[in-house]
Amino acid sequence: MAVNFERMSRRLIRGSIALLGLGACALLGFAAAGVHANGASESVLPQASSAARLARGKQASEYWDLVATFDSGHRIFARFQVTNAGPGDRTAYALGHILFPGGQVVQFQNGRLEGKWGISDDRLRMEIGSSVLDLHAPTRHFEVDKNKKGIKLFLDYEGTGPIRSWPTPPEGYHLDLLTLGGPIAGTLWVRGVTAEPVSVAGTVTVTHAWSDDSEFDLARLRVEPYGMAATDGDSHLYALGVEPKKGATRSWILVRTGEIWREADGFALSRIGEHESSEKGYPIPSSLSLQGENVQGQVDLGRVILRHDPMALAPALFRWVLSFRTKPSQVWLESDYAIEWLGSSEPVLLKGTGVSSFYYLNPLK
Repeated sequence: MAVNFERMSRRLIRGSIALLGLGACALLGFAAAGVHANGASESVLPQASSAARLARGKQASEYWDLVATFDSGHRIFARFQVTNAGPGDRTAYALGHILFPGGQVVQFQNGRLEGKWGISDDRLRMEIGSSVLDLHAPTRHFEVDKNKKGIKLFLDYEGTGPIRSWPTPPEGYHLDLLTLGGPIAGTLWVRGVTAEPVSVAGTVTVTHAWSDDSEFDLARLRVEPYGMAATDGDSHLYALGVEPKKGATRSWILVRTGEIWREADGFALSRIGEHESSEKGYPIPSSLSLQGENVQGQVDLGRVILRHDPMALAPALFRWVLSFRTKPSQVWLESDYAIEWLGSSEPVLLKGTGVSSFYYLNPLK
């Protein structure tokens, strides 16, 4: 009789969680903060909503990504995720990296099982250990307050208008752009790196992706260039390309200049050449080409500023279970772009700099 080792592993882990004491963490005073221990039921939300969906599907997952660039040269890449994949349902974790102008990289993480992390009744505020994401308008809030690790981030940011939903994603995949280049400010402090809290100000882009199936069953690669146009200093760009397990790459791009928005999808997003930092199974192109009816241009990929295994920061058992199905890798690179917008009375040329993310769900063959 064939043995399903993955199913057996899941059962063993579910049965041993209590013995390992994974749930023996104190609640964070949720009642005082207007947040309760997670136990909310699934409900129908509008298609465009920043609130948690908390789907009960066996592999359902969702996450919020924050990409912040500060005038001081600091950068923060952060993710808050709720997933049913792995041991237990509605496991939540927050993870991220702080990049300092001098080249230092400091990572942070928090993970909690269902019932041991907090979420508000309207599902717009999450507390996962010492990490908080509050999406209430008009001023959103992001913090990490880890005394033992000596990491303290307290940041507030503003929205940039209505939520934008990707109109033509791959089947089963959903993504909303919540904020594009919104102002963000606050303080950060890391023991051994900064003597005192540092005041920072810059811009942030925030997205919310979700699916009822595991992302690694839907897609092979997710590519995201972020940028700010140097031509006017007030244009912010977000582009997205997802290579599904089956079918062609789906693409989307948005540019915000003040209150003016430009948007296009369905263009060809192609990888060109090979970057010197490519690794077997995780190829990085030297550039990205965008060719469509309304937009054309190129993103040139420069120095690698961060490479990490997204599962490395997840709880050990969670990481072990998912290793049977996914071996992800994420790479962030400095980028220069030149995009010509053709979908208006006069073409608009946007040139600037930013960062690009390559998120591999599994090695590419």
